[in-house]
Amino acid sequence: MRADILEKLSYYQDQLLLWNERTALISLGDASHKELFKRHILDSLQLLTYLHFSDKRIADIGSGNGAPGLICAIADQRKDRQYSLIEKKPQKVTFLKMIVSALRLKNVEVIGGDVNACKFEHKFDVLTSRAFTYTEIGQNIIRNLLKPEKNAYFFLGSENKGYDFGVSSCYVFKSVTAEISKILMLKNGRKL
Repeated sequence: MRADILEKLSYYQDQLLLWNERTALISLGDASHKELFKRHILDSLQLLTYLHFSDKRIADIGSGNGAPGLICAIADQRKDRQYSLIEKKPQKVTFLKMIVSALRLKNVEVIGGDVNACKFEHKFDVLTSRAFTYTEIGQNIIRNLLKPEKNAYFFLGSENKGYDFGVSSCYVFKSVTAEISKILMLKNGRKL
């Protein structure tokens, strides 16, 4: 990874730990530099391996601490990609905007509000979330926000052991950072 990207990720990590003392952005168990880097940064960066060349607009639903959307935006070397971070909690929106401003990220917009109430001028090429599961977001949000034939990626922890989502157009990948974690890929409008 390039030195400038590592420097930005290090700044993000330091600020996340600092802000976490006032605002619950991560669990206290993840509050060491080593654990945070593996559990949040490396875990989030997996998303970049799944993005296609044609994926230009990525939305992170319930972005919270910026994982995975903000982290991927920092590391993504494609200048033509735009990341939209959607978060309804004001203190988390403030954190995200501060990081975007401090790092001068031109490929990121922070949208404050509930994803169910937000109005978007366009649909997205990719939806992602670590804060919500597919079942929490629901098919209507996916249909309304995701372009046909495009993919949504949901990071799943141990609480989603069954992976019974009632849809046949999904695939579950193993996480490279944690044995118990998985990534659900859902294709909008077509069976895999």
